[in-house]
Amino acid sequence: MHPQLKTLVDDWLLHRPEGLRSNLLFTDHGRPVNASRIGAAVRKAAQQAGLGRGGGHRGTTWPQVTVHDTS
Repeated sequence: MHPQLKTLVDDWLLHRPEGLRSNLLFTDHGRPVNASRIGAAVRKAAQQAGLGRGGGHRGTTWPQVTVHDTS
């Protein structure tokens, strides 16, 4: 995980509302979210951001390279 993303996630976990606290990071109405739904959300966000097809397993190199290429 990119260090900046880890910082953002850690901050969110620390400050999230009491009603959203869980031992799970990704939930839908308090129930676990499976890996395929998370992957689909990552791909959708990448396409909407104009980054093309992305996936969770490329998270350590692909987003960093893409962001640096566009700046």
